[in-house]
Amino acid sequence: MSFNTSIPGATTIIAELQINNNPDLAVVDAKFVRGGGFAVNTVAELNTYPTDLRKADVSRAYVRNAAKYYVLRGGVTNANWTEEVTATTPSTASTTIPCLDNQNMSARATTANFQSACDTSIVQTPAADGLVVIFLNGVAQRLGNGTRSGCDCYFSADSGTTARVIPNIQAGDFLYWVGSTAGFELETTDLLSFDYQVIVAS
Repeated sequence: MSFNTSIPGATTIIAELQINNNPDLAVVDAKFVRGGGFAVNTVAELNTYPTDLRKADVSRAYVRNAAKYYVLRGGVTNANWTEEVTATTPSTASTTIPCLDNQNMSARATTANFQSACDTSIVQTPAADGLVVIFLNGVAQRLGNGTRSGCDCYFSADSGTTARVIPNIQAGDFLYWVGSTAGFELETTDLLSFDYQVIVAS
């Protein structure tokens, strides 16, 4: 809908709103407005925020125990919560290099779809929303992009319930396996590697 377009059946407000006899009081809390900003204590609490109050690319929340802001990028699921990076120092020249922190990791034995593939999460956030390539015993696997269907594996921040969109993959996300699509389950003798780039100061 275009801006400044009348909404059929809507209630028209003909004057500014204020609290009777106390105009200094807030009329509404931003926490209860779709797309409003709010604060929570933990990421787990953030993930319980009602979907109807979420607005893609607008909703913003402060997580107290992490001392970080998160914003919804590209959707309204828990997988779309993305850490907001704010520059606090003058920008410096930087470059990207391969991250070697997630190489040749022992897989977990899986017996069904959507089980954790590895005990180690992705250690660093990929550079500039970069692609992560998953290798199993040296062979590239199909990584899900915000979906658990039609892929061999996917990253998730909520125990595998929701698949991360690839540009939103960040440090601490775990990999989950979809054996029915891959055609086989993982064994502890399998080795997993995550190939991705990270930003470093040059």
